[in-house]
Amino acid sequence: MIKTASFPSAVWDGVTNFRADRDVSRPPDREDWDEMMAELVAIETSLYSQSSDLVMWAAPHALSTGTGSITNPYTLAAALAAVSATKKTICLMPGTYTTVASTTLPTLTGCKIIGVGGSSVTIIDHTTAGTEALKILPANAAAYAITLEGIRVQALATADVLAIDDTGATASTGTITVNLKDVELVYDTSGGAIDTTHAVALDLTVVAEDCLFVGLVGLVCVSATDVFTFRKCRFPDGLTSTGAYAAVHTFTFCDFKENSITGNAAATAIALYCTAVDETLLANATDVHTFAGSGTLITPTSA
Repeated sequence: MIKTASFPSAVWDGVTNFRADRDVSRPPDREDWDEMMAELVAIETSLYSQSSDLVMWAAPHALSTGTGSITNPYTLAAALAAVSATKKTICLMPGTYTTVASTTLPTLTGCKIIGVGGSSVTIIDHTTAGTEALKILPANAAAYAITLEGIRVQALATADVLAIDDTGATASTGTITVNLKDVELVYDTSGGAIDTTHAVALDLTVVAEDCLFVGLVGLVCVSATDVFTFRKCRFPDGLTSTGAYAAVHTFTFCDFKENSITGNAAATAIALYCTAVDETLLANATDVHTFAGSGTLITPTSA
């Protein structure tokens, strides 16, 4: 019997009996693979035209002769290199993608990198210590946006997992938008989950939902209109915000350790909506904020 699936209203994680049950860890059986293939077909049918000219597929064990189709996928490196103005979406099939050198994500605006099955089964494993796993380096940031969804990125010691660096941007005004959904950024023993080198007076927006950041999240405010929005995210190693300007940071249904949010001397505004500490996962704590200088804290009682 051929199984069917619905996308994007429901996304199966690929390794559990039920979509809502993400805590069961076991090898997938035949039933699981049937559902995974149904999910692949549903994604292709729902998101893209029948000609499949708008999407590229990548797989961990793809051949160097891959063409980017669902039946003959690219390697990760080949897919990133093939991004163009008419083909900006990369679907990563489940599995582990091993990288040695830092991977610079496409500089063309509007690129989307989507892990099929979610972050529990689609993994980018960066194996070189001391180098960033992924780098976002917008060359012309007049209006740059990128989306990462459904992937886990892990890096070895002394490296940042995701680096956002606009020092090479040629525009003096504009926007940089980084969208993260169901993304896990995990460092080994030292380094950070996110590091921003925000040196140009551009508007930086980071929007994250359902994410896990293992390693410090470091944000820099260079524009008064920078925006940082996190919903249902976990920060086991905290967050720090620096820079010469105040910017609004909003956290809704997020988890922090005690005293693990640090603001700067520019009256950074931190809004915590229904945000608390997950004592079973992070720490036995009640207070989640500290600030340097004149940082301010807003704690509404409801979202």
